[in-house]
Amino acid sequence: MTDDTRRARDLVMRYGWNATAYQILNPGIRFWFAPQADAVVGYADHWGVRVVAGAPVCAAERLAEVVRQFESDADRAGKKVCYFGAEARLEGLFRADPNRSMVTLGAQPSWNPSGWPTII
Repeated sequence: MTDDTRRARDLVMRYGWNATAYQILNPGIRFWFAPQADAVVGYADHWGVRVVAGAPVCAAERLAEVVRQFESDADRAGKKVCYFGAEARLEGLFRADPNRSMVTLGAQPSWNPSGWPTII
């Protein structure tokens, strides 16, 4: 495991909140770390676009700033950004922004495991 993968894993274990957070540790995913070292974004470059696996992994109160920092870095590199499988927190952040577009792809089922005996 590389040092960057270890750093990313530590952040995922600390701040990962959505179903795709752990996926950024898969082979082929690149990492961008926030200058404050408290956030990571996992992405793949494809045709001038940084396709982000989920949402930035960080404390909820830092999400807007981390998004701004990551997108500024992408812009300096001449890249666009697309968040894939980002879920509710990022959707809530972007919903009122007229410069953003979103597409909903299916729904993710979820349930509380403590209710499993009554479900069966």
